Amino acid sequence: MKRRKYVAPPSATPERPTPPLPQSRSCVVRCDSPDFRRFSDLLRGEIEAFGVETAESPVALHIGHPQHWKPIEGKINIGFGWWPASSPDDIRAFYGIDDLIVPSAWNSQTPMPKPHQAVHIVRAGIDDRIFAPSNRTRERRPLRFLAIAERADDRAPGIDLAARAFIAADLNATLDVYGYAPVAALFGDRRVQTKRFIGSERELAALFDRYDALIYSARGDGAGLMALKAMARGLPTLHSGQTGMAEFADLGLLIGSRKVVLADSSYWHEPLVDLLAQ
Repeated sequence: MKRRKYVAPPSATPERPTPPLPQSRSCVVRCDSPDFRRFSDLLRGEIEAFGVETAESPVALHIGHPQHWKPIEGKINIGFGWWPASSPDDIRAFYGIDDLIVPSAWNSQTPMPKPHQAVHIVRAGIDDRIFAPSNRTRERRPLRFLAIAERADDRAPGIDLAARAFIAADLNATLDVYGYAPVAALFGDRRVQTKRFIGSERELAALFDRYDALIYSARGDGAGLMALKAMARGLPTLHSGQTGMAEFADLGLLIGSRKVVLADSSYWHEPLVDLLAQ
């Protein structure tokens, strides 16, 4: 990353007050979701490693969905995005930042609107002290499948695809669908149960140990940390082939996908239910 002095554009507006977040001398971190806040320390260190100096180049790091980024006047504004620019709102947000950080080469194909903007790859990481192979032994019982996301009824994580494929496969097995937020999804099959997960990373690792496989049929994900954690724990994982997961997951089973263009001209890659059921 080149050192340079940031000059705010004439159209810049004063920043609205935001809740205080972890600070360091050379980097201010703003997150739009509690789920992203855990990455702030990792990313702050990476940015300082780029050589940004405290006095000359104060930095504002915006983590999360691009449409929520609000550049801070007088700072170098850097966005950390989990998804490629797939909607008009994303492109508009990119005009307000100086550089973009992404978690995978898949994301680095994001087209930037200004010629001077750079895209940096910072690999997403997990705590391998917690998500290490466990010594569990499988009991003799019907197979138990797991699907888990921030919101089980959000279409982006593909939980609905996981349930449809599971029901179509007609297995003597169960599928438990967990969400970090309240779960409102209903799938009409008694073998598919929806539950809410509230717990620590260690409790998540223990949850993985109770299942035989994770179904991670996301329609778009830059790194797929949930799937990475499951595989690091030793849980077999079925995941989407047209996301950043293909770069990380040699041990997982890739599911073919098709590109779907939505009404607002954004798009995602939807895993094929028939292949997932197989």
